[in-house]
Amino acid sequence: MTIDQTGDNPIDMIARTCNGCLTAAKALLHEEFVMTKRYRSA
Repeated sequence: MTIDQTGDNPIDMIARTCNGCLTAAKALLHEEFVMTKRYRSA
């Protein structure tokens, strides 16, 4: 795999997801979401 091909992979994945292709989490029915605490005031 060339450097150009490696750079194109994430862009292609984003385009497929935007066009309706399921992500791995959605395909496996994972719907949980966790906000991580970054600051003490949060």
